[in-house]
Amino acid sequence: MRTNYRFASKYLGDFRFTGLEEAVSSFLRWAAEGLSP
Repeated sequence: MRTNYRFASKYLGDFRFTGLEEAVSSFLRWAAEGLSP
């Protein structure tokens, strides 16, 4: 879990968000693309 959190933090750290909702939305989109075949 910690590894995933660190990876996510590093990924999100490359972007600047105006709000938490935007960050979560972008992360969910990235996760969905990564899990999709």
